Amino acid sequence: MAGIIWYERDEAGNVAMPAPPKRSEEDRFRDKWRAWGMSEEHIDRKWAEFLQIEGFRFSLEQQRVAKDEIERRVAEYQSQVIRDRTWGR
Repeated sequence: MAGIIWYERDEAGNVAMPAPPKRSEEDRFRDKWRAWGMSEEHIDRKWAEFLQIEGFRFSLEQQRVAKDEIERRVAEYQSQVIRDRTWGR
């Protein structure tokens, strides 16, 4: 019986369709920034800033800093990163 193709079925007997692959957080952010009209160069820089800020947040969490203090410090750090930004002005 060559040529028979077996399709996976769900509990109702319908052919089970695989779920579409989930998009990464990076892809979702990049799509949002493209929709805002940002250039690819600015998107790359903005993603790098995002990773830098999240890295700072992670380091504070590893030091077991209180959550309110983390949010305060991250907000200050993010403001500093934006002030020091040399692009997109």
